[in-house]
Amino acid sequence: MYTLKETLVFQGVGVHSGQPVDVRLEPSVLPGIRFVRTDLNFYEIPLSLSTLSFAAFSTLLEKDGVFIKTPEHLLAACHGHLVSGLTVFLDSEELPILDGSAAPYSQAFLKAGLREISQPHPIVIQKPIYVFKHDASIVAFPDSVPRFSYFLSYPNTWLNEQSFSVVLSADSFDQEIAPARTFGFLSELTGLQEKGFAKGVHSDNVLGIDEKGYLSEPRFNEEPARHKLLDLIGDTWVFNRPIQGHIVGIKSGHALTAEFIQKLAKQKELF
Repeated sequence: MYTLKETLVFQGVGVHSGQPVDVRLEPSVLPGIRFVRTDLNFYEIPLSLSTLSFAAFSTLLEKDGVFIKTPEHLLAACHGHLVSGLTVFLDSEELPILDGSAAPYSQAFLKAGLREISQPHPIVIQKPIYVFKHDASIVAFPDSVPRFSYFLSYPNTWLNEQSFSVVLSADSFDQEIAPARTFGFLSELTGLQEKGFAKGVHSDNVLGIDEKGYLSEPRFNEEPARHKLLDLIGDTWVFNRPIQGHIVGIKSGHALTAEFIQKLAKQKELF
């Protein structure tokens, strides 16, 4: 498990709020990831099962009515690089969307360098675990490696169906997952903005899709499926430990992942 060798600074806007935000990542030798709201008298919210929740279209951390929104891209980079000790200072409730992917965080991690602070003790999936709601599900199976898969389906759209699978390592994350951007359908954008979402969406931070295809050059043919994997990888870093097993998301989102995480946490023999 690692922390950073030096402080990192990011600036951007929240994808839903559209509000500017400054973020500072400070190395920590203490285990765990902590978020600190500098705009609220340095109020601290740890990444934990007790603070993990979900909002529409994003992950949410909440403590005593104070929020941290959309941390999943940063957490995915932490999972990919096993970054365990980190204090995240931010002056707004929503982390910046940056380019819509986890690549800016991963690239900054590599540039700053990582320092080992402890040996990893993975959670080992020993028997199948599953959650489902309607036609969406998440299933975990025993495996000899940390493997993540995702199956995406939008049958009434150009996107149709996609899938992707990866054995998670720092290299595979950086090359196959981190660059995959948030995606959205042009036909839904106005409706989302009228409901108070997607105010920070721009062509340089979201892969748009219309009835004919991608609105800009994709980084991968199956970039949306890879981004769904990115979100799943980020959300499961709440344990602050790698997971040895095969986790499969099928049409799942943040809400179902939160349910899966709570069910996994009840498997006491895994911990």
